[in-house]
Amino acid sequence: MKTAFFNKSLTFYAILASVVLVSTTVFQSYAQSSHLSFESYTIAIALIFFAIGFVITKGSVNRTEEEVSSASQESVNFEELSVRENEILHLIVAGHSNKEIASQIFVSLSTVKTHIYSIYKKMHVNSRPQLMLKVIKTKDFHTKVLGDNPT
Repeated sequence: MKTAFFNKSLTFYAILASVVLVSTTVFQSYAQSSHLSFESYTIAIALIFFAIGFVITKGSVNRTEEEVSSASQESVNFEELSVRENEILHLIVAGHSNKEIASQIFVSLSTVKTHIYSIYKKMHVNSRPQLMLKVIKTKDFHTKVLGDNPT
């Protein structure tokens, strides 16, 4: 599955690079022929990158929402997680990176990654955003993960 994703991403970025290259060439020749200022040329290129970034971000957000909506239909059983996995899940939800988690609980980065992989399997998710959304959508989120009651 990761290979298919990588191939799609690689193809996408190759196409994106081609579009950017062609766009900059077109704008550069247009700028020279119409005597556009350097600032106008720079603004045009910035707008192209902004538009491309918007399209990329919108696509990834929609894909994540679709993945999570199907994943969140399943129930979340926090009891399946070990004490260490629950601790790591709490740190993930708090926004810590893998490296920060490793230093905070005094284990190697590799150990953290192994625990996270196990959490993904037990929670039936494939990514950190899926995990975050699935956990946050559960009604037991505050008591089981954060250990408090929402007021």
